[in-house]
Amino acid sequence: MSDIVRFGISLGNELLGNFDNLIKRRKYSNRSEAIRDLIRQELLKQDLEEDREVAGAITFVYDHHQRNLLIKFLTSSVTIRTSSSPHNVSIWIIIIAWRSRR
Repeated sequence: MSDIVRFGISLGNELLGNFDNLIKRRKYSNRSEAIRDLIRQELLKQDLEEDREVAGAITFVYDHHQRNLLIKFLTSSVTIRTSSSPHNVSIWIIIIAWRSRR
């Protein structure tokens, strides 16, 4: 973020208190960091609602013996590539590159 712009926000005491509690629960270091994340989430939601293509990479570390952990995710997205490798006898690491339209 090279061009930082400061601006003010007016909030009621109760809303600000609830927001500060959210910041503590999510372990943000400050309000600005939390607000940036909320803005990014809303912009991503807007992209999904407008049927824009979204893409990403998701890494899972899971117990290989529990095979049904990823079924819901894999059936709701378009998988482009999958790479998996054993971390040890029970634990595997899977990296999924995906893209999807809403």
